[in-house]
Amino acid sequence: MARNYVADIQTKSTAQLLGMLQAISNGIPIRNSPAGIAFEHIVIRAFEIEDANIRWPFPVKHGSKIIEQIDGAIYLDGLVC
Repeated sequence: MARNYVADIQTKSTAQLLGMLQAISNGIPIRNSPAGIAFEHIVIRAFEIEDANIRWPFPVKHGSKIIEQIDGAIYLDGLVC
């Protein structure tokens, strides 16, 4: 996902994230992204707001080929999710 997408969602408040979730549930696309992509970024941002250490979604490559897409990670109180 483009860095500008992450930079944009990093500015969102909890209320704005809830509004985005409501839009997704009503079938309204967020920044022309598939609902799943928007949702994974919203979840990661929500944990970031609550002071969890996070890692934004990222591709896993073998050479130049993308072999996996990791939806992000959350590190909180000894847990990695």
